[in-house]
Amino acid sequence: MYAKNRTVRGISLIPLLLVTFLFFFVGASYTYVYLHLLLVGCNNDLGVAIALGAIGTLLWLVALWCFYACAGRDPGEVRDAWRREAAEKRIPCIESDGSVVLPPPGDAVGGERLREIGSDDGASSAVRARARLRDFHAGYVTKCKQCANALRPERAHHCSICNKCIMRMDHHCPWVGNCVGFNNYKQFVLFNFYCAMVCTFLAASSAPWIVNEFLYTGSTPCSDTLPTGLWGVFLISWVMEITFGLVTLVMFLTHLYYLLINATTIEAQYASPNPYNVGRMANAEQIFGKFDWSWFFPVSPRQPTCTGQFSLTRLDGRRNRLLGCDPSASPFSVCMYTFPFFCLPISVACWRASFEAALRKGRNGYAFPHRGERDSQQLAESAGSAVRSVTIGAPALSARVAEMPVGSGAEIVEDASPSSADEKRGSGETGRTAVSLGVDPEAVAIGGGRVQV
Repeated sequence: MYAKNRTVRGISLIPLLLVTFLFFFVGASYTYVYLHLLLVGCNNDLGVAIALGAIGTLLWLVALWCFYACAGRDPGEVRDAWRREAAEKRIPCIESDGSVVLPPPGDAVGGERLREIGSDDGASSAVRARARLRDFHAGYVTKCKQCANALRPERAHHCSICNKCIMRMDHHCPWVGNCVGFNNYKQFVLFNFYCAMVCTFLAASSAPWIVNEFLYTGSTPCSDTLPTGLWGVFLISWVMEITFGLVTLVMFLTHLYYLLINATTIEAQYASPNPYNVGRMANAEQIFGKFDWSWFFPVSPRQPTCTGQFSLTRLDGRRNRLLGCDPSASPFSVCMYTFPFFCLPISVACWRASFEAALRKGRNGYAFPHRGERDSQQLAESAGSAVRSVTIGAPALSARVAEMPVGSGAEIVEDASPSSADEKRGSGETGRTAVSLGVDPEAVAIGGGRVQV
């Protein structure tokens, strides 16, 4: 439905029309043959027919609503505005060849090859190590070769059918004629749930008549008066209800599991531990929002906790406590990630209030994204002497230390000296790793000492 190519969009309408036809075929055969002819016409059970019809119609309507909501919603195309902002924030990126790089200003949708961090200042192989492309890349943006080396958020993937990058892409579903991504994953899960529910209800409620018709060898008033063709239509409809009910039930249980562990169909194939699994409820809230009535209907979350441009990791809870951020106050109040080399914002749209609060509290060892020279100076002045230096927590990395004036694009908070316990643990665990965003990469010092600001 949202493919770039018109022909693909036209072909996507075929399964959409087919599924719509199946919905109406099953609903009409159940209503006319079973409720009208059998229950009311033969058995005179008007009350039972009304009750079954009301429940079945409600489930049928919600399932159809979920189907069209999933098919008609933008799955989460990566916008050029995000790419430009991500390039301006200088978020480290993983190239298509696996190298970790820092984008130059304005390199949002391609252009010159990005310089690898530490490539000309003697950094160790730990910086130059290439990342596995088919793996989790928490906190890093990646580049898409099919989209002219355009930047895309973590967990975004390129759909070869739609020919675009989709945020938190799960798969391309031919039955809905659309990709299943961050924006319509909730609708996809609900569609499978309600489709399984309505198929199970229709098949179970009409099963006694089907069983009696096959087990009873004699003739009954209903079997004598009901045309053979209608019995055949009803039997086909009943078999379809069982078939689609089982298929959608398996799909629902599978994606419920993925939802609770915060993984996609693509990510489920990765061998590395999942860094995004932050607890079943928190995982579900990233897709469904805070728990309320909107969980049960294919509408946008009333209280979203995620934008699809970032995903929380298991380390964010500790980071949140250190920064003094209250995640219940704002879905974007968790401000930072921890990684092997970097400390990065979870979103290029983190709220300024979170930055100010963290700076005023003088929290240790964290770098904040560039908000402009004027904002940088204001935040630095409000923080006072808290803005001094950052301890780099990877002593194996070596590079020169550069002097930069406050307000040049780096808002880095109070000195984070490694604790005695950290010193005892040795390499890789001393202090906290940080990188200043929004500055020239040659002005960033990555090493076992400090970055002076």
